[in-house]
Amino acid sequence: MTPRLALGTVQFGMAYGIANSTGRPDVQTVADILARARAGGIDMLDTAIAYGEAETVLGRIGLAGWRVVTKLPAVPEDITDIAGWMEAQVTGSLSRLGITRLHGLMLHDPAQMHGTRAGMIARALHGMAAQGLAERIGVSIQRPDHDLPAVLDHMVPGLIQSPFNLLDDTLARAGWAARLHAMGCEIHTRSAFLQGLLLMPPSDRPVWCARFAGYWQIWDHWRDRHDLSAPAACMRFVRACPDIDCIVLGVDSVTQLDDLLATGVAPLPDLPAWPRPVDDDLITPSRWPVK
Repeated sequence: MTPRLALGTVQFGMAYGIANSTGRPDVQTVADILARARAGGIDMLDTAIAYGEAETVLGRIGLAGWRVVTKLPAVPEDITDIAGWMEAQVTGSLSRLGITRLHGLMLHDPAQMHGTRAGMIARALHGMAAQGLAERIGVSIQRPDHDLPAVLDHMVPGLIQSPFNLLDDTLARAGWAARLHAMGCEIHTRSAFLQGLLLMPPSDRPVWCARFAGYWQIWDHWRDRHDLSAPAACMRFVRACPDIDCIVLGVDSVTQLDDLLATGVAPLPDLPAWPRPVDDDLITPSRWPVK
């Protein structure tokens, strides 16, 4: 089954992405993007409390008919009533969004699944699902091999979000996607374009990317050889994974959204033969030099 698309909203609340040169779109632009997304068959939004004003902007526009996934920030160390604190955060999100129930609620910081309070946090998530505040609960992870064993030690997630792209394909290559799918867990992926880095022409790549010249030579040569645009190659790769349910994509304009919707679904030729393992400094945006 081909994964559906979800609209990421971090760009609606803050300037985001290595390729972002325009900042946040205004509220009318966001409304136009949402309208075009619905016309294109998209009915899910991905947001988070940490995304600046994103939840507030979405609530102002109105979310009737949308399924919404949001994410909780890390529980502060000085909080003793974990369940009460988390429920207050969710109540605040629902109020800002103007809805009464979430499709998905995730912990935003997977590091907390490695800590001593992981069990209490997992129980609090399950408690909110039992109250009907969210249809599915889970964790937004960073590194499948590192984070998923800890998550599965403490809960049976109904929703996992993970990076997944041509360079960072551990989720599928290591068998995690198939395992989660067999458990009935809904799988959402993000970073299909590695925050826009995979879409940049050579002349626009940051100076620090020169360290990874070997990867870029393979990437550019492979696309030229097969006459593939970067967006089409990235989208076809992610959409070819049968265990992924939803691909979260962020855009700054209706034009960008139209371009992505036009990439369609088609098989890819033989994939680039990257040197493995791919360097974490390349595929982990939190490790990139500050702009």
